[in-house]
Amino acid sequence: MKKFLGVLAVLTAATVNLYAHNQFIYTDTLNVTGKSSVPFKVIFGHPYHGGEDKPIPVGKVKEKTHLAEKVFAVHDGQKIDLTAKVKEGQLKTDKASGRTLDFVIDSELKGAGDWVIIAVPGLTVDDSISYSFNGIVKTVITKEGSKGDDWKKRVADGYYEIIPFTNPSMVNVNSVFKGQLVDKKGNPMKNTDISVNYVNGKLDAGKGTFTGKLQNEKVSMSTYTDDNGYFVLSFPHKGLWSIRGKAFVDREKKYVEDTSLLIEVK
Repeated sequence: MKKFLGVLAVLTAATVNLYAHNQFIYTDTLNVTGKSSVPFKVIFGHPYHGGEDKPIPVGKVKEKTHLAEKVFAVHDGQKIDLTAKVKEGQLKTDKASGRTLDFVIDSELKGAGDWVIIAVPGLTVDDSISYSFNGIVKTVITKEGSKGDDWKKRVADGYYEIIPFTNPSMVNVNSVFKGQLVDKKGNPMKNTDISVNYVNGKLDAGKGTFTGKLQNEKVSMSTYTDDNGYFVLSFPHKGLWSIRGKAFVDREKKYVEDTSLLIEVK
């Protein structure tokens, strides 16, 4: 039997730097049982700051803005295009406000099981450090119980992707969460940085607000993948966490490609 070589994450102090940047897709809960409409936001910033965060405008390059390149869901093996539903939104925190990309799933939420949600926001420039970021964001919502295996399959061909071994909507506090980071061709990425941010405040996707602070410590983690692209995490707090794989960095050109996965810890 092949030995699993994942590396357990280490809790680190939260500092504002390139590695702490986190672009992620957000909705208030990943268990959407009983809901007929679910709002989503693509957000960029440092969610472990809670309401003190200063969001980075998503899809803004110098003075120009754009909507997402691609947004889709996968349910029961079928791909559902959501790109036309994306619109410009805002996230207002206790300190500032920033541009988001918003969309709602409603008529697509028929039946039960899992929906894997993928968004490709396109290029974003953080003017404060003059770095360009380009990547994809991902989550999984579950309605009336998980069914099938869409949630653990590679669905974003041609992009970097985090593939979970536990359904992201069914993670327990202090339990072991395993994942794998793969490159654009689906090959495992070894010795690659993984950073994890706690959504450390009351974030309301419908209202577009992010306020307060839930925890004062253990709100950011980092680890790296092993030779097979695997990593292992354990989450100390209940709530929503964003896992980010920093797949490619060109420091000379100040360019980053990455991918993230939103999970909910119960």
